Amino acid sequence: MSSQDSNFGPYSSKAENLPLDQHTHFVRHQKSFSNFKYFPATQKNYTDALDHCSSLGAYLVSIKTSEKLELIRGLVTEAYTWIGLDDLITEGVFVWGMGEDTLTSQQTRELFFPGDTNDWDGVEDCVVYSNKTKLLFVVVCSQPSDYICEKKLPATGSFT
Repeated sequence: MSSQDSNFGPYSSKAENLPLDQHTHFVRHQKSFSNFKYFPATQKNYTDALDHCSSLGAYLVSIKTSEKLELIRGLVTEAYTWIGLDDLITEGVFVWGMGEDTLTSQQTRELFFPGDTNDWDGVEDCVVYSNKTKLLFVVVCSQPSDYICEKKLPATGSFT
């Protein structure tokens, strides 16, 4: 597999051992019934990352299980990576994706860097995964960061 594709940018070398869908160039992960595409060195702000994922029929990755967190830890190579979690609608209430699920207080304690869920200076509403700490941080949404798009596999198991 090549380390770069002109349409989709560079791949994480850590993802090279996972099957690659040759049509979409997303990495397959059957256990989570999802495909993932990591965009290192393709930094965008939160909104632009959301838009790019959407243009691929995907969304910014949600990390709701420890298994998925381990998968993300294996994909990420850069310092900070956008995930699909924010508190843009209601301060302090972190929501995955399109308002589908809120983060529980237990998940907040387990996933976030201690004390980092406060909104410093009223401008931090979007969440990144930190490769250094292996935890989540709330940051300014305009900060350029890498990102991971996720696309669910269809029920049939084939990807279109």
